[in-house]
Amino acid sequence: MQSTSLRFWFLAAASASLVACDEAPAPTEVRQGISQNLAAVLPEVVAALESDASGRVPLDSATGLFDLLDGEADVVAALARVPMAQQLAASSSLDAERAAGWLTRNVFSDANHRGDGVYRVTPQVLCALSHDPTTGDPGPDLDEDCAVAVNKIEPKIKASGDAQELTLALLLGPSENEPVSVTLSKKAIALRMDLGETAAAVGELTDLFGGQRPNLRAAGRVALSLAVLGPQHVTVKGTIERAVDLAFAELGVDLSSAAATRFASAAAQVWSVEIDGVAQTLTAAAALGATSVHSPADALDPAIDLDLPGVTGTLTVAPGQPVKFTGLGLGKRSLTVNANGTRAATIDVNPDHGRSFDVTVTENAGAVSFAVSPALDLRMQVDRAALGEPAQPYEVTRLLLDGTAPTLTLKAGMIQVTSGHFAVTTSPAQYGVDASAGQCLAETAIDATTTRLTVATCPL
Repeated sequence: MQSTSLRFWFLAAASASLVACDEAPAPTEVRQGISQNLAAVLPEVVAALESDASGRVPLDSATGLFDLLDGEADVVAALARVPMAQQLAASSSLDAERAAGWLTRNVFSDANHRGDGVYRVTPQVLCALSHDPTTGDPGPDLDEDCAVAVNKIEPKIKASGDAQELTLALLLGPSENEPVSVTLSKKAIALRMDLGETAAAVGELTDLFGGQRPNLRAAGRVALSLAVLGPQHVTVKGTIERAVDLAFAELGVDLSSAAATRFASAAAQVWSVEIDGVAQTLTAAAALGATSVHSPADALDPAIDLDLPGVTGTLTVAPGQPVKFTGLGLGKRSLTVNANGTRAATIDVNPDHGRSFDVTVTENAGAVSFAVSPALDLRMQVDRAALGEPAQPYEVTRLLLDGTAPTLTLKAGMIQVTSGHFAVTTSPAQYGVDASAGQCLAETAIDATTTRLTVATCPL
């Protein structure tokens, strides 16, 4: 009898604890979590972005080498000219107190609370025709069409967790699909998008407005997170938390057929950037997993299938130290592109050296040196006809920088083989070049639009 009684009270206590753990936070706790967590995170983010560390990447120096090695480096050059993060921070007002106040007044109020941690997002919030210039609060007049749409969509936000770690999930439509959520703590903010929930929401909302559901398949979850590691020290990460699988096409088209567009990518921490404003360091890393893309043919272009094994690499910048790129590669096998089922391009990075390489960039008296380890062996095959492109005077089929301490130096618009051996192999072969330590290379025109590298006298 006593044993039965003990079991009863144990089960009752366990059930009560589970109910307590699942209990939604009260409105006062939600408002507290928003206010204290935004106030803790955002100032450190701004301080890190405004520090000198976020502007220390000397990409302009590296661009010149790519321009000489390959005349199609426009994308690299464009990226090098993008303003650095502190300029964005300087033009943006990340006022944590104002943002928290606006949310607590206009969304997470007692009046909007529907119970169980669910808050209605009113048409007033989304459809106001005017806003208070000081607080940003919505005015009384609404866009009527917008208000009707909001009432159909029934947007709500569900709060869970507690003030220390608060999760806010957007609910859309009668089925309350959860496409997006935000998790806040004093040290981190994470934004997540569930692609399956997003597709379900799109379908249901299309029905609500009398449209026709798109021919769409979506699965996976992606996240953007920001963590405070210390004073002026933050890291931002982009992650595929669950493998992504997307497909879409015209209505009636089989999503597995050649006429559909498809994208798939494995779960991975795709990229990260860490800025330490105190130590004046910056570290950026990429680790994209295996990715495939299918683009259907149209009147102008063939069907394209890209098989990308991955993208890896880490950039490290520190005061008084060379810029270092480590682990640069394209995964553990060849990157391939097929056009209408025919192999159109193949790229291999260091197939005989572990499929990755490191680069150390050093600048001295106007000269920029690029030392690679263990070697750089880039092999390429391109079929222009398969891609529907005109033939070129020549194709580069291999770039090889190897030997003892292989290093190239860019100076006065020329490339010097400082140490090791550098070769460019082409098809046809007469446009290639082979240079040893101490020799220099310069661009020579073949015709009005094409150049090649040739051995030249080194500048003094």
